[in-house]
Amino acid sequence: MCKTVRCMNCSLELTSQEAQLFRACPACGTTVAPCDTKQDILLHINWKEVEILALAAQLWYKLLDDTEDRQARQTLAAILARLDAERPEGGEAITLKEQIADLFKETSSDFLS
Repeated sequence: MCKTVRCMNCSLELTSQEAQLFRACPACGTTVAPCDTKQDILLHINWKEVEILALAAQLWYKLLDDTEDRQARQTLAAILARLDAERPEGGEAITLKEQIADLFKETSSDFLS
């Protein structure tokens, strides 16, 4: 049977019938609704555009400052990690934390040379 839903946190794929058996993902435990694999698409997008979208999403969650929505934050982190795995050579990090760390590495190595 074709897998038709995917956990947005851990990427476990299940059939619709299998997914109905669980209240949460059997692999990672999230209760965030899975995505429909029939809606998977391929995008032609520049890495800079991905960076902008990722930073905007991170800032939005930071502005909400809703500590009760921990699962949504974990889902965003999982999505960003999957996107970052596609980073082209020379592409900047897509998380604020990684960008600051990279900047620190660059400036400290410049300072030490």
